[in-house]
Parts: sequence; C-alpha cells; structure tokens
Amino acid sequence: MKNSKLVWGLVLLGISSPFLKLAAESDKQKYVEVAQVTKGDLDEHLVATGKVSYDRELNLDSKVVSTVTQVFVEVGERVSKGDTLLELDSFTLDSQEALLKKQYDSLDIELSIARGKAQDTERQHQINQTLMAKGLIGKEKLAQSQQALTNANLEVKHISSLLAAKQVQLDEVQGSRRYLTIKAPMDGLIIDLNAVEGENVYPNQMNVDFNFLVSMADNSSVFADVQIDERSLANVHIGQSASVFLASYPDTPIEGKISFIYPTVDKSSQGIRNKVRVELNQNALTGLNFRQNMSCLVKIKLATSKEGTLVPMKAVVEQNDAKFVYVLNGNAVRRQLIQAGESDFQLQRIVSGLSESDKVVVGPMDVLLNLTDGESVRIL
Repeated sequence: MKNSKLVWGLVLLGISSPFLKLAAESDKQKYVEVAQVTKGDLDEHLVATGKVSYDRELNLDSKVVSTVTQVFVEVGERVSKGDTLLELDSFTLDSQEALLKKQYDSLDIELSIARGKAQDTERQHQINQTLMAKGLIGKEKLAQSQQALTNANLEVKHISSLLAAKQVQLDEVQGSRRYLTIKAPMDGLIIDLNAVEGENVYPNQMNVDFNFLVSMADNSSVFADVQIDERSLANVHIGQSASVFLASYPDTPIEGKISFIYPTVDKSSQGIRNKVRVELNQNALTGLNFRQNMSCLVKIKLATSKEGTLVPMKAVVEQNDAKFVYVLNGNAVRRQLIQAGESDFQLQRIVSGLSESDKVVVGPMDVLLNLTDGESVRIL
C-alpha cells in the first residue's frame, strides 16, 4: 500500500513539474508596455526653455498692525473684484482711537482754559492801557500786561496746533479701519497665501515677499518667456504656434502663439540669446497645480515634414552611436537597429528598420534599458 502511494506521488510530481517550471519562468519574465508603429506627419520644431508666468500679479499686505481673524480664500481659488479675502482684528485700532480721543479731549479742555485765560489777560491789558492814559500806572506795568497777553495768545496757538495734530492722528486711525477688510482689487486667482488666522501682521515696509498676506494673479492672461539662440531667430515670427510643457507636466501640452520678440539680446556664457514671449490660450492652466515662474519646455512649430513611420520617442534606445528599438516578436522581443529621422521630442520618425505592423516596447524605462535580444516578456 505504501509503495502504491509512493508511485502515485511520483506520477503526480512528474505531471506537475512542467507546470511548476512554466510558472517559475513566467515569474522571471519582464512586464513591458508596447505601442503600435504608426504612419503620419511630423512637425519640425524649435525647442527652447523658459518660465511661465501670469501677465499681472498683485501682492497684498497689511497696512496696519493687527491680527488675522478670518481667512476666506485658499490657494488656487478664483475670486472676483471686491470679494473679501481676509478680515483683521480691530483691537489695536480701537485701543489707539480710545487713547487719541482721551488725549484730544484733554487738549480740548486745556484749550478752553487757555482761551479763557487769554481773554482775561486781554481785558486786564485794556484796563492797564486806560490807567496808563490817566497816568495812574507806569510804562513798566503796561509792558508787563502786554507780555502776559502775548504769552497767553502763544499758549492758545500752541495748544490749538497740538489739538489739530491730534485730530489728524484720529482721522488716520479711523481711516485705517478700511484696511481691516482686505478685498480683491481685481478678478483673478489666489496664487499664494501667507495669512494664518490668529497670527499678528504688520505693515510690509521693507516690501519683503514672505510678508505679503495674499498674492493673486490675473489668470486670464498667461505667458511663457523663453530664450532662443539668435541663430534661430530668423525662423521665429509673431503669430507662430507653440506648445508649452511645464516641467511638472511634461506630457501635457499647453498651446499658444508667439506674441512678442524682445528687441534686445542676452549675452551670457551660453552664447547670445533672444527672449521670445509665447502667449498661452486663456485659462490654459485650468486643472494644473501651477505656480508662478514654473520652468517649461517650449516647442515652436517651424514646418511639417512628409508622411513617415513614427514611434514614440521613448521607444528609441541609443548606445555607442547606434539607435535601436525592441520589437515585440510573439512572447519575446527582437532588438532592431533603426535609422532615425526628425523628432519633435514626443515622436521619432523612422527612416528605415520598422514597418507599420510592428509593435515596439516603450517602457517601463528601467525595464527597457535592461532588455536583451530574444528575451521573453509579458505585456502590461
């Protein structure tokens, strides 16, 4: 009986061994992404780098010493002109106004007393003038009353000037209340927000960036300023189509047109370069996590080449001055040398080496770079 069980065990092991071997080999196979070779036109482009910015940006800061009580917006939110963005606490202004009113009232009382004293002094001086005319007092007594009157009038004038200055201070504090509500000065997009509820804020007298409470931009107008070699300037003109690719969104083209060519050149260690402005389509950045002055790659369309065989640029591997792709051949790949033509940094035109029926490996990149000719693969 034991021998019978042993025999059946060996039989089952013999049957399952090929399947186990296949499973083990399957686990060793690399998973790849493939793309179909296509036919089509390929545009010729001039490629340059630059930065993308909003056409108009405003930084809003506090005009008074206060505390942020409410923040009504978030970064990325669109607002309309007049919308309330922040509310600041009135405690500091309330305290300043109360103190100034107290000082004003005190000066007002002093002024009333000084005016009464000046009136009494003037009456006494008039009496002394009459007595002087009758010879009842001497010139010295009259001179003393004249000096007293002059001093009394100077005191009235001095207190009046202090009272006027205090009124100006009061007006300024009361006028500053309009700064407790910070509103949007235009339609636009909130691009930065430093205001935090409960934090103290101060006037940004040094114009320091991190002291701005809110930064907003007119998102109806967006542009990319790019540097191009002056030798390529003859191929560039206003109205020319261009595609902009943000560094953080390399596969998302943002369409635009050249709107301005700067009249001056930039001489640097990289040669003489001209700056060109590409105006992007309205609301081109909708849905993108864009930040002001993001780096970008710009492709300016120069011409359209004739129809040819095209593959994704990422399928092409270059080693030792040779270019090749891996063509799917059943469950394996074949290393195929190619002669490459033009490229627009997304598609590569193939002069020879491929046919439209071929499929080529396009990734993952770490797998593609380590494939070998004839290696078995599985498609993702």
